[in-house]
Amino acid sequence: MNSRILQVRKYLNLSQKEFGNSLGVSRDVIANYENGRVIPPNSIIKLLCSVHSINQEWLETGQGEMLDRVNRKSDLEILLETLSTNDRDGYKKRLVSVMARLKPEDWEVLERIAREMLQTEPTTPPDPAAEMADLKQRVEALEKEEAETPAPAPIRTHSH
Repeated sequence: MNSRILQVRKYLNLSQKEFGNSLGVSRDVIANYENGRVIPPNSIIKLLCSVHSINQEWLETGQGEMLDRVNRKSDLEILLETLSTNDRDGYKKRLVSVMARLKPEDWEVLERIAREMLQTEPTTPPDPAAEMADLKQRVEALEKEEAETPAPAPIRTHSH
């Protein structure tokens, strides 16, 4: 079970401390679970499965799928949770903010890059460096445009 606990934590992209906080235990306790020095009590197993939508049978035996289909969080919910708990320097929030302002053609570039990354045998030689450079220029232009856009004037109310 220890390797599956580690697998869950890595899937959630959490440090041992963050994972422990989600379960009300210390980083050291998580390290002991992951190293197999300590077997987690049933209360922790149930809490881990409930909080992180993990299939308890899989966690305990390795049978079935890792994610609990009944309680599975959507990818968006997982992203939002990750943004709120695991973003030390604010990079992820800035990235999502930039992504929210992408134009359709920018999304097409990202999609091409993602598809190329997922291909095991690319049919055409990818040039992700050129596409990333183009995307970087577009993101920088968006950031410059945002910085140059004046803030709206405050609304003033008049007393009569």
